Amino acid sequence: MRKSNKILLGLLLTTILVFTSLFAVVRVKFANGNIITSKEGLNNTWSNAHQIKEPFKSVRIEGMGNVLIIPADSASMEIWKDGPGAQWTVKDGVLNIINPELTKKENGQPVTRSWTHVVLFLPKMDSIAAIYSEVALRNGTDSGKLSPSFNLYLNYSELAVENGSPEDQPVFYDKLKVNVWNNSALRIRRGVHVNELDAYFIGSRLEEDNVEFGKLSIQVDSSSDISIKGKNLRKATITSTE
Repeated sequence: MRKSNKILLGLLLTTILVFTSLFAVVRVKFANGNIITSKEGLNNTWSNAHQIKEPFKSVRIEGMGNVLIIPADSASMEIWKDGPGAQWTVKDGVLNIINPELTKKENGQPVTRSWTHVVLFLPKMDSIAAIYSEVALRNGTDSGKLSPSFNLYLNYSELAVENGSPEDQPVFYDKLKVNVWNNSALRIRRGVHVNELDAYFIGSRLEEDNVEFGKLSIQVDSSSDISIKGKNLRKATITSTE
């Protein structure tokens, strides 16, 4: 083989190796939730995409341990193929996402929780309720594109409000109204800006990690645990429910 051909072959193999490596990195980032898109969905081979044709204005999640909500212009859902999956229906304007293996004790608490990963792309909703579930709310766009507002209810559940920007740029939420009941937790992560937080706590807790708030209104009972950074205390109005 001529020397020039060997050089060309070497360059071709190097180019293929570089593109293969980049594809592997991007695939891992998608799998870990570090790259998100609010229009086309994730389109992973390891998940099933669902276009939700029935109209709905509220969401109810029960017995699910790994649900990611991404603000979007229209509704769609992706469910990972591994694990017990998720059963979903739309009834009376409510999208219900439930662990298909959910069983309950006499006191009403579920024995099992499905850890199947569910990604839910949502426009503005009237309400989102999580019961015995773990949910993350991840905005990945700047304030000029999408500053969503959500009305959320947590019952025996945990909600993490996260920064989903691939470049770790600040992301913005206009207003979050959250009712947090019965040993639930609201966690707001670093890099999140919330123009207004209106929260009500009964036997639950709030954790914030260097979050930027415009205004905080918090109602809390004596059995709840509220953790707020010093810079946000002067912005907060905290009242007792007792």
